[in-house]
Amino acid sequence: MHHHWHRSFILHRRPYSETSLILDLLTENAERIFLIAKRALRPRSALKGYLQSFTPLFLRWSGKSEIKTLCGAEPISIAVPFTGIFLYSGLYVNEILSRLLLANIDYRAFF
Repeated sequence: MHHHWHRSFILHRRPYSETSLILDLLTENAERIFLIAKRALRPRSALKGYLQSFTPLFLRWSGKSEIKTLCGAEPISIAVPFTGIFLYSGLYVNEILSRLLLANIDYRAFF
């Protein structure tokens, strides 16, 4: 169980039921984590605006299975408003990161 906050970045988000999301994250420890954000799509959810791509986040989660449960989310800063070629480039970088992390390549050596 994680009780402290982690810097994270959403690579992908997918709907899960009518009001929840499954989030694919990159954390500051170079981990790829999958979280379920329960009730995140409800109209009055405080999380609804935070859980977007290109928004740096502080997140807390709990659980022992492969898909953890989101316990808290706070934005570190405002979302980067990408449009046009910058948006497509950002989505492409997210896709590359997802595939590199899936292959268990230590990409930190590139930075």
